[in-house]
Amino acid sequence: MKTIRPYKTLLALSGACLLAAGCAVEASGPGGEVYVDSAPPPVQVDVQTAMPGPGYVWVGGEWGWEGSRWVWHGGRWDRPPHAGARWYGGHYAYRGGRHVYVHGGWR
Repeated sequence: MKTIRPYKTLLALSGACLLAAGCAVEASGPGGEVYVDSAPPPVQVDVQTAMPGPGYVWVGGEWGWEGSRWVWHGGRWDRPPHAGARWYGGHYAYRGGRHVYVHGGWR
């Protein structure tokens, strides 16, 4: 009788779980990419409120990919983390036959 080593079983089970989950590959931070299941829904309309004070920048609303679905993040006022920082919104692309979401953030 042949014995199966525990690490081989764990490796096989891990691989099966990744395949079953769709295996989204993600790089964190601004500009990081994740493969997604579909294009985002149409953009929602945000109402830009009055600026709360000097030094704030309006960050428009956008669809973001969270785990396994698109989630709307409404527009907001935010302060840049350092002088000269610019906000780059997240965006969706279709490349190489795959849906890709590119994270936005301050740069």
